[in-house]
Amino acid sequence: FPSLYLGGASSNTVAASVIKAIGNNAVYLDLNAHGNTFTGDLVTNDSPGGWASFYTWGADSNTITDTRVISRDAATALVVDLVSDMNMVLRSTVTTETGMGYSGIYVYRSSGLYVADSYLYGERALSIDGSTGTMARRNRFVGDFSAGYSDAVEIYSGSRDLTFTSNTVTAADSGLWVNAVTGGILIASNVFTGHWGEAVGFGTITAVGTSVLIDSNTVVIHNPATQGAAGIVFYGPLAGGAPVQNNAIVTRVSG
Repeated sequence: FPSLYLGGASSNTVAASVIKAIGNNAVYLDLNAHGNTFTGDLVTNDSPGGWASFYTWGADSNTITDTRVISRDAATALVVDLVSDMNMVLRSTVTTETGMGYSGIYVYRSSGLYVADSYLYGERALSIDGSTGTMARRNRFVGDFSAGYSDAVEIYSGSRDLTFTSNTVTAADSGLWVNAVTGGILIASNVFTGHWGEAVGFGTITAVGTSVLIDSNTVVIHNPATQGAAGIVFYGPLAGGAPVQNNAIVTRVSG
C-alpha cells in the first residue's frame, strides 16, 4: 500500500515531511483527490518494481512546491495519469536516477500541467503523452547521459497545445522532440544543448490549424561531426509551416 494515500480526499496540506516507500508508491492521489498541496517535502521510492514515487490518477488542481520527488530504482519519479488536470509543480526537484527509459515526470492524457522554476532529470526529464495545454517555464531539464540515448523533453502521441519558454535543456541525444502534436506550439527564449542528436527535433505535424513558433532560442550543437547531430530539424510535413526567428544556432567543438 502507498505510504500516503489520498482517495477522494481534497484540500489537504502536507508540509515539511519525509515520505518514503519500498515496493509501492510513496504518494498516491486517487480519483477525486483535488486541491491538495505538498510543500517542503521529500518523496522517495528506493525499491525496484516500477512504482512511481508520486502518482496521480484522476486528481485535479494539486500543487507540489519546494519539494524533492526522487526515484532511485527503476521507476518514473512523478506520474500524472488519466485526466489529472490543472496540476502544478513549482520550485521543485523531480528526478529518476536509474536511466532504463524512465522519466522525471510522465504525463498521460491529462491537461493543464504547469511546471515552473524546477529541476527535472531522467533518461527523459519530461514526457508528455496524449495531453493538452502543458506549460513549462524557467526550468532546467537534463536527459540522462549515462543511458546513451535520451530526449530530455518529449511531446508526442496526440498531445495538443504547448508553451515552452525560458527553460534550459541538456541531453545526451535530443534536447526537445515534438511529434504528432496539434494546436498552438510556442517554443521561445530557451537554451537547448544536444550532443548526439538534434537539439530541437520535429516529427510529422500535419493537423490543419496547428501553429508552431520557434522564437529567440539559443541552440547549441556539440559533437557536430557525429551523424545526426544538428540544431533544429524538421523530419516530416508541418501543417502551416513554422516561423523560426531570432534564434542563435551555434556549434561547439571540444578541444
